[in-house]
Amino acid sequence: MKNSKSILKGAVIFGYVLGLLGSIGGNLALMRANKELLMTYQQLQNVVLLPTGAALRPLHAKDRMGNEVILNYKTREKRTVLMVLGPSCPICEDNWPNWSQIISSVNPDVAEIVALDLSSAATDEYIRAHALDRVTLLDAIDPNSMLEHRLRLTPTTILVNAKGYVEGSWLGVLDDSAMKQLIAGVTRSAS
Repeated sequence: MKNSKSILKGAVIFGYVLGLLGSIGGNLALMRANKELLMTYQQLQNVVLLPTGAALRPLHAKDRMGNEVILNYKTREKRTVLMVLGPSCPICEDNWPNWSQIISSVNPDVAEIVALDLSSAATDEYIRAHALDRVTLLDAIDPNSMLEHRLRLTPTTILVNAKGYVEGSWLGVLDDSAMKQLIAGVTRSAS
């Protein structure tokens, strides 16, 4: 009887140790997978987003009335924030509180907000709901401009200085660091 209790106790301890080792092994595998996923995400960002300091050529697009627009950053004498969006983009909806804060903070002497609707599907209701009537809204973007500006995914936010160089580029919902840089970019003149 004492021997069977001892065997049972040993089996329980062995089970706990085996479970603990399995848990540690599983955690190590998850840590490795997370590291690989982060590396893949960073590589994706390097392909999808414009690097800081990249020089941009003028963007060619049309406004909602079908008028051709050439957005030449170098002749604007102020910063430009490009908000790359699509009305059916759920992550864009998650990012709208951030974009709304940028729109309401902009000093028009310092910066201009330009919304780029990649789908060309913004309705009047969508435009009113997101205050896009307060910014320049472009769609029907020229394919060469889309490639040069890396306009592939929504939501993307790009801050361009008055000389046509990228100051920052973000994919997805803007974090606190991005918001600080963007708010500073639309409220204060470059020194």
